[in-house]
Amino acid sequence: MLIRRARGALPRIWRSVPWVQWRLLHLTQPTFLVGVCALLRSEDGEFLLVRNAFWPKGQQWGMPTGYLEPDESLAECVARELAEEIGGGTVEDIRVLDMSAGYRMRVEVLVSGTVRDLPSREEHESVEVSDHRLATMDTLPEGLHDGHREKLARHLG
Repeated sequence: MLIRRARGALPRIWRSVPWVQWRLLHLTQPTFLVGVCALLRSEDGEFLLVRNAFWPKGQQWGMPTGYLEPDESLAECVARELAEEIGGGTVEDIRVLDMSAGYRMRVEVLVSGTVRDLPSREEHESVEVSDHRLATMDTLPEGLHDGHREKLARHLG
């Protein structure tokens, strides 16, 4: 009898306090960062790789990555990360290839798209990324990040 009344009352109470709902959910549910990894191809079919100084030694080459900021679209995130990491580039046709959750309270999103108007390697100045290049599966650099190698193999063969 008590459970039956609670089933009817609790949803009504919940719906009557929308200003409290978000706070309760925020306190009781995990909060995730959204990491974005971008598989960006040039018009020639090559893909963009960056050399990230903060990644483990021997695994510093990989695809451009970063964290999604509040109220930012995936395309905006990728464009911002390219500006920060290599000084520019134009991205188009961003679409989600894969998504996974749970690694250290992080949702990881792999997107694909096209890239053009890349700055030259000489124009590039960044503390985080020391180099960038276009590559194919046949011209991968030494020191490719293991996780990125897996993603490239899965999505490019």
